Amino acid sequence: MWALTVSEDPDQRWDDLVRFWEAMDWPEGSRVEIIEGIITVSPAREPRHHLIVERVQRLLYSVIPDDRRMFQRSAISVPSCLGMFIPDLLVAPVGERAEAGSHGAVRRDDRHR
Repeated sequence: MWALTVSEDPDQRWDDLVRFWEAMDWPEGSRVEIIEGIITVSPAREPRHHLIVERVQRLLYSVIPDDRRMFQRSAISVPSCLGMFIPDLLVAPVGERAEAGSHGAVRRDDRHR
């Protein structure tokens, strides 16, 4: 994994950081996230990792409420902590992703619900 700091300025603007994240030509198959204002790039996951995620997803189908949906490798933004994360599996309320635009937005307080 490698990391890229876009700006040392503590007042850097979230929109500028996201625009840079979207505009760059990142390595194919890599996972590019923003963690505490730093863009990090991780290599593609191994096939075994994907099999584990699939097993977890199958188990979740039987227990998640009807007002929730599952997304795989979908970007979710948490601007309050300068974060743009791409979890392997995300469970979110119905409509949350579609209404939030291209990157689902989550308030810091909503992350653990």
